[in-house]
Formats: sequence, C-alpha cells, structure tokens
Amino acid sequence: MTGLSFLGGSYLALAVVGLIIVALLVRYMRRSTVRQVDLSSLRFLPELSPATKKRTRWQFAAPLASPLFWLRLLALLCLFSALLLDGVTLAKREAPTLGVLIAVDQTPSMAAGAPSRAQQARALAGDIANHVVALGGCWRQVALPFTPIAEGARDQLARDGLSPIEMETLLTASLEQDSSCLWTHVAVVSDLPRPPLLALAPKAGGKGQAPMMPLWFEVGGTVANRALLGAGFKAAGLQGDDARLTLSLAAYGAPQDDADLVVTGPDGETIAPAEPVDLSGDGPLVASYPVSRPGVYHAVLSEAGGIEIDNRLDITLGAIAGLPIALGASLSGRPIAAFAGRIAPLVEGADRDDVVHLDVYRGGQDVTRRGIYLVDGPQGDATPLGYFDSTSPLLEALDLDLLEALHPHGLDRLPQGFEAVASGADGSIWLATRGGPDPAVIMPAPTGGLGADLSDPAQLTWLVAFINAYRLVSNDRQQLLAVTHVNEAGEPLRDVAFESNLAKVAGHNPSIVDIQPVVHAGGTEEPFWPWLLLLAVMALCVERFLALRRGGERRAA
Repeated sequence: MTGLSFLGGSYLALAVVGLIIVALLVRYMRRSTVRQVDLSSLRFLPELSPATKKRTRWQFAAPLASPLFWLRLLALLCLFSALLLDGVTLAKREAPTLGVLIAVDQTPSMAAGAPSRAQQARALAGDIANHVVALGGCWRQVALPFTPIAEGARDQLARDGLSPIEMETLLTASLEQDSSCLWTHVAVVSDLPRPPLLALAPKAGGKGQAPMMPLWFEVGGTVANRALLGAGFKAAGLQGDDARLTLSLAAYGAPQDDADLVVTGPDGETIAPAEPVDLSGDGPLVASYPVSRPGVYHAVLSEAGGIEIDNRLDITLGAIAGLPIALGASLSGRPIAAFAGRIAPLVEGADRDDVVHLDVYRGGQDVTRRGIYLVDGPQGDATPLGYFDSTSPLLEALDLDLLEALHPHGLDRLPQGFEAVASGADGSIWLATRGGPDPAVIMPAPTGGLGADLSDPAQLTWLVAFINAYRLVSNDRQQLLAVTHVNEAGEPLRDVAFESNLAKVAGHNPSIVDIQPVVHAGGTEEPFWPWLLLLAVMALCVERFLALRRGGERRAA
C-alpha cells in the first residue's frame, strides 16, 4: 500500500506540473495584435471598422524564443524533481582504502599435522599482514573462537569446535568492535572448508557498504582420523530384554589397524559388543552393545594420530524397561500379583521412587506416591454410566459398556489432587487420575474382589484398564537418551562434528595479491533535493529580474 500511495502521489504531482506547463505554453503562444489607425483630432470618435478590433494570433514558436518561459520551466522542473527525489542521496567518493581483518582458526583440529595447522595458519596470517602494510593499509588479527587474540595466548587452541553460524557471528562482531579501520576485506585462515553462503555485513565499515565475501585460506594436509559421531538406543520390552546401544562412527582417510573402541557401563564394567567391530575400514561404521539398565555409559575411541576431541562420548540412558512394581502387603500371593509380574518386574522396597506402587485404596487415606490404587468393595446393582472423559488415556481401547457391566464399586469423594475420569449416574466415582511429578490412578478392583480369577474372559475390560493405568503412571519415566562429547576430564564439548574430517583435501586458495585497495562510496552521503531546490530558486530570481527589466523598458518606451 505504501508503494501504491507513493506512485499515486507522484502521478498527481506530475499532472499538476503538466497543467502548469501547458498554461505557460498557452500564455506564451497566445498573442494579441492591434492595427494602428490614424485619427484626426477633428473627428469625434467615429465608428471603427471591424478590422480595428483586437485580434488574437497563435504563435507556436513564441515560447521557444522567450527566455522567461525557459527559466520558469526550469524552476518548475527542479521543484518537481526535488519532490520525487527526496530519498536520493549523493555519496562522496573517497580515496582508495585497504583494511583487512585477519581471522585465524584456533579450534582443536588445528593441532593436527606436523608442522601443525595452527603453525601454518599463523605463518600465512603474518604474510597477509606484511602485504597489507606494504600497500599502506591497516589490519587487525583475531582468533576464532577467541576474539581478539590476547598477548601470550596466540598458541592456545580452543577447547570446543566452531559451527559455521558461530563463525559468521564472531566475524561480524569483530568487524563492529573496531571502527578505526575501514574494513574492505576479511581473510579467514582455517583448516575447515569454507561454509556456504557466508557473507558479512559490517556496520562499523560505513553506511552503505556492501556485504563482504571473506577470502578463505585453507591450510593443512590430509590426516587420517576416526571419530565418534553419536549414539542411538533401541527400546526394550517391558522386562528390559534385548535393549541395544548403538554407536555411530566415521573413518576418514587411510585405514588404521591400531584403533580400539571401549564401552563401559554405569559401574565401570566393560561391555562387549554384540558383534565384532572393525575400525580399520573407511566410511561410516556402527557398533552395537547390549545394555540392561539405565545409567551413564562411556565410549572411548583410541587411535594413533588424528585428534582427541571426537573420541569420547558420555551417554545417559533413562528407563530401559517399564518401571518395576512394588506390591502392597495385602496383594502378595494373589492373582493380581501374578498378572502385575507379567507386566513389569516385582520389587520390594516401598520407599523407592523408581517404582509403581500397587496397593488397595482405603477411604480417607492420603495418596502421595506414584502408583495404582484399587477400590475393593461389594458390587451393587447395575448403575449406568453417568460421566466419562473421552480424552483420557486411561479409557483407551476400553469398552465403556463392559465397564458399566462390571458394576464397579465407586467412591463418594476423591483424595486431594485427583480428577474423575468415569463415574456412575449416582455420582459414585469409578476411575480417577492425578498428574504431576507423582502420577497415580484410582480404579475398582476386579469383579469378584482381589482374589478373582483374572483368566476369566469377563475380566478383560478390567485388565485393559489396569494396563492403561500402568502406562499412564510410568509415561514420564520412559527411556531418555542424552549424548555428549567430553574431553579427558569429562567436561562437555560443543560442535565437535565440524572438526572430525581431517582427511579432506584443501580447496583452491586465493592469492595474497588478490587483497588490493578498493574505492567505494563511504558513509558521507548528502540528500540531492536541496541542490534542486537551490537551482529552482536561482532560476526564479533570474526570471524575476528579466521580467522586471523588460517591464521597465516597456514603460519607458
């Protein structure tokens, strides 16, 4: 809408100026002529013939011969142009300048090679600086990811890797930190390939300066390397059987026979792989290890050469199987205990927080722990279903007609924090749940009481409800997989994936002589419209002077 409004205003102004020009043309083309008639003073106003009347003659070439017309036309055109070119600026041309920001990669992969890639990078950065000084330019050297390089810390390498996005952010920030030098070039010295679409738009370099494409100087030869890239986890059954921890590896460069991979469990025990792992090949590799319990696992890859940053993983596994079930004393030895043991392991220890408590609910008791609580009582007459929450996972695959046919014993009121899921028409609550850090379910006991035979097909609805209840109270404790690269001290590392491939051949590098002074429009910009307005005023002043002078000459004649 803004563009349309601007165009509409421009067309209106153009139409107004056009009408004024037409009026000027008409005024100058339209000339009145009067024939002179000699009269005797003795005659008293005789009737003149029609030929003596004023006549109008159009002279189309008259405007072209009038300086006043051209001056007025020039003034109008200048005023009109000032209106349209309000946003146009004039940039002052500056002398050739040269300002080079030299960014040296200090990430861990720069330690590879002999001489190291970091040493090669510092030597190349020195050559670039000498070249800039010889051309009379200014330069500054920064380190990636440390910026600026502190004195005495030039040999220090970063602990973490550096992603392309972080590199672009750091380079842009470095350009903005120092405005004493008008930056014309950015030279990056790194062992990493140039990230695609990397363009910098410095603010300190001057208003209107175009984004810069960094000159990318790649150093270092190929070095064979084996890398731990990540880990995956295959979920196990409810009993925790057949769980697998898989490690993703990559082999870069020439084969190595001395590489070794060791995986240890939460207690430091070494875990044997499901199948032998061959680390001497090239390309992607996968190693699989059986695991049986949650905890923190460690994977360490050792090799000769390469880098150390990508060969250690800390892997955190959450619940591998469903949470174990802790039975209440009143349920021990009953059919419910046998059925619960088929769903999850049965354990002792009511004080454990990694279990699902299965117990009998007694009216008025305070339910504080995660678990399933059964309401045992006499089944009364058939009570129709009065309310149910269709969105609750507790009712998933549950036949509500069969639930109604069980004649469940309900509660008159619920403990604090519980919400009804299904209830009878008489208001008795059959199913209820509680969320939060300790989820719980209150549900009726099987038809026939706690000692009922659960193999009876009539109990199928109750069995489905029980399985749903177990899934609901253990849902927030499902498997958790967290994978982190660490160093020898166990400290987490970032962006290691960008450092692993040391076997990639360096790409085509630019030449130092490509860094030359440039001439560009700097930040001193001036608006264009005041000059047009000044020209219009000057044209009007000259036009008024000539018009007044011509009028004086006519009066004198």
